[in-house]
Amino acid sequence: MEEEINVFCSMTEAVKEVATTIRECKPLDVHPDLYGAVMTQGGFSDEALMAALSHLLDNKAQGVGFVAMADTHRVLWLRSWLGKHYY
Repeated sequence: MEEEINVFCSMTEAVKEVATTIRECKPLDVHPDLYGAVMTQGGFSDEALMAALSHLLDNKAQGVGFVAMADTHRVLWLRSWLGKHYY
């Protein structure tokens, strides 16, 4: 009986730890169109676009702004940012 109580207590503690971990997880708040807006731009290597995507994922406000831009402005932004940070 004592062994069963110990097992039950251990399981209870494990469930509490899982619940705490789930509560502490924050969902990734990313604009749903960001990946497509970046990775479908022509004229850039996939590696360069991935670098820009990584930056935009790290900087939410810029990512949201990038998605809102007209396609021509996205190209200008990518040329400017990649010229400063990638090439």
